[in-house]
Amino acid sequence: MYNGWLHTVFVTCTICFAADGSIIWSKHNCPGSWNDSDTSLGFRAKLLDPAYCPDTRMNVVSDSAFPCSTAMVGRILTPLKDGDLDRIRPSLRSSARTLHNAITSVRQAAE
Repeated sequence: MYNGWLHTVFVTCTICFAADGSIIWSKHNCPGSWNDSDTSLGFRAKLLDPAYCPDTRMNVVSDSAFPCSTAMVGRILTPLKDGDLDRIRPSLRSSARTLHNAITSVRQAAE
């Protein structure tokens, strides 16, 4: 008798919500072994394409698992990880903490 204990199937997905709560992009039913970098590749390409996102001031708020690259600087905003605040210049820490709190607040509203 098979009860699933020795074998399970996991799937993962990436979803992007607009400010009004509508889904504007998603990739779902991906193998569970894929990480955020794999599932978001198409989304990140569209985010850099001026035909889809002409205003460079438009940002995406994400969790810290998204990959960092030079091309995505300023496009994907993530909260600070543990210890990041200590590595920032003391004169910039207050601003960094404010941005971190705003990103966290927006993400909590979406989740």
